Amino acid sequence: MKKTIIAAAVLAAMTSCNKTIIETPMADYGSISLGVTADTEMVVTKSGTLTEDAAKDYIITLSGSKKSWELKYSDITKEARTMPAASDYTMSAKNISDDAAVEGNGAMQLVSPETQVIVKAGQTTSVQLSCVVANSKVTVAFADGFDGVFTCDNEPVTLDPDGRNIAMTPGAHEAETTEVAWFNAGTTVNWTLSVTVNSTSISKTYKGSFNAAARTWNQLTFAAGTDGTVTLSITVDETTVEVPVEEIIDPLDEDQQ
Repeated sequence: MKKTIIAAAVLAAMTSCNKTIIETPMADYGSISLGVTADTEMVVTKSGTLTEDAAKDYIITLSGSKKSWELKYSDITKEARTMPAASDYTMSAKNISDDAAVEGNGAMQLVSPETQVIVKAGQTTSVQLSCVVANSKVTVAFADGFDGVFTCDNEPVTLDPDGRNIAMTPGAHEAETTEVAWFNAGTTVNWTLSVTVNSTSISKTYKGSFNAAARTWNQLTFAAGTDGTVTLSITVDETTVEVPVEEIIDPLDEDQQ
């Protein structure tokens, strides 16, 4: 959901229309008023309002030849918004750090592109930072009938990107897993499926990979065919197009063990 936050400086100006954010600006200094939006949807559909408290931990970065800082949104003071006039400032925002985005199963990371900011002496510059999902979401599902051909191990599917090894364990093979894994955009995600063939009791391990694109939801769906084969498809949420992986898994083929 797209959400908007207005900095405290703007709110103060609204309550007292005869005042400026800086009543007596220093020579060659200006200020900024900051707004941040956060769209958590994988596909843009609508917008709404976010409380300032919901964005208090967003990381805001200011860079420039005359002043630079990196602060949480809640820590941005009037003094931090006051800066020497210059035209080479840039600002960006993110909801969590890069490290937090890949810890454990990862987490959704919302990032704004760097925005150029021109600060003019004695004036207040309005800055709007628009954050969107920067990484890729992955879930796992097993289609109806999968259990009729295969028995899954306790942790049947593992994903191995970014130096992590993530086990995905759906609650039922017919249902989408409640577990979610997040990966950096552009990561090649390697998946491994470990099962036992019911008819032969032979253990099988299958492997493959796909590219994790930004702002996409990739659901890996494993399905068993009536002819004893198993196929994997990846449905990309943003385009709702099912992209089959060019690999047919035959549980009776000894060469695929």
